[in-house]
Amino acid sequence: MKAIQYGAYGGYAENSLVDIPEPEAADGQVLVDMKTVGINPLDNTFRSGGHFAATAANLPRIGGQMGAGVVVGPGSSKFKVGDRVFVTGPGFGIIADGVWRERVAAPAAGLWPIPDHVDDDHAAAFLAGAGYLTG
Repeated sequence: MKAIQYGAYGGYAENSLVDIPEPEAADGQVLVDMKTVGINPLDNTFRSGGHFAATAANLPRIGGQMGAGVVVGPGSSKFKVGDRVFVTGPGFGIIADGVWRERVAAPAAGLWPIPDHVDDDHAAAFLAGAGYLTG
């Protein structure tokens, strides 16, 4: 599986495409195939080393604070396979690492459904322009 990771703090030149293991869903988690991921100011703060948690011990790190995807398994009481969902990354406390990857294991309680009238690109930018999912 592919992911975008940075191994040092700095600019976008620190990003690289890497192979990582496929995630496995733990209890209470679902697997989400990421369709679109966003870049927001918090991503830039993490990547540049400007966040209080920016230490060498936290590297390498997969970037990405928000994205849109489709539940591919195992399903939950809240979501079923095929549901479109909004996923947030570590800056918002939902998953431990970023969403710039092909697939994410995320707690069902931390995902939000994407309404039919919202495309994946706008859903992935939801926190940068709050209101798309409610209007």
